Amino acid sequence: MFDNQEFYELFYEGTRVLKNHLNIQDQAALDDAEQNITENKLRTVPDVPMTFEGFKQVHRHVFEDIYPWAGEVRNYDISKAGMGEDFASHFIIESQGKKLLDRFAQFPKPDNLHELGDKAGSLLGGLNWLHPFREGNGRAMTAFLTQWTQEQGTKINFSEWSRTEWIQASHNAAFKQNNQTIIDTINKYTQTNTTTQSKQARQPEQER
Repeated sequence: MFDNQEFYELFYEGTRVLKNHLNIQDQAALDDAEQNITENKLRTVPDVPMTFEGFKQVHRHVFEDIYPWAGEVRNYDISKAGMGEDFASHFIIESQGKKLLDRFAQFPKPDNLHELGDKAGSLLGGLNWLHPFREGNGRAMTAFLTQWTQEQGTKINFSEWSRTEWIQASHNAAFKQNNQTIIDTINKYTQTNTTTQSKQARQPEQER
C-alpha cells in the first residue's frame, strides 16, 4: 500500500476494517454482513449502459447499503497485498475506464462463443487492472459482464470458476497485461442460453 492519508481514513482507527454504514468494526462480522447483503443485491442489478458510468452504477447498487463510497472510484493508489504489484494509478482510472468501455462498444457483435470470450475477456482484464474500487471489484465486474452476455444470448457460469482460476486469470490480466487466461476461462464456462438451463448465479469468491 501507499502512504496516503485518504487511504488510511477508510478504516476504523487502529484497525484494517473498512468504515461502513452498519458501523461493524469486526472484520469477520463485516464479511458475513457484506456477503448476505451483496448476495441479495446481486439478484436485483438494474439494466445499465455498457459504459464506465454504467459499471460504477452496478458497484453502487451492490454496495450502497454497506460502504459510503460505493460507486466512487478510489482517489489513492493500491497494490496487491504481499506481492508488491500495483494496480492502475488512481489518476488514470476515469480516463482509461471510459476509453476501455468506448473501445468495447466499438467492437462488432460476436458471431460465436470464441469471439464473445475474446471481447468479454478483454473487458474483464482491463477492468481488473484498473481496479477502480477499494472493495468489490470482482463482484461488480461479473455482474456487469453477465448483463452484457445475457444480451448476446449466452451465459458465463461464473459460479463454476474455481478460486484458483479466478486469481490466476485476474493476476495475469492486471499485472502481466495478458488477458489470455481470462479469455480461455470464459470460453470454458460460457454456454448459449438455448442449450443450458438458467441457474441462479453465485459470484466467485473474490479477494479483498
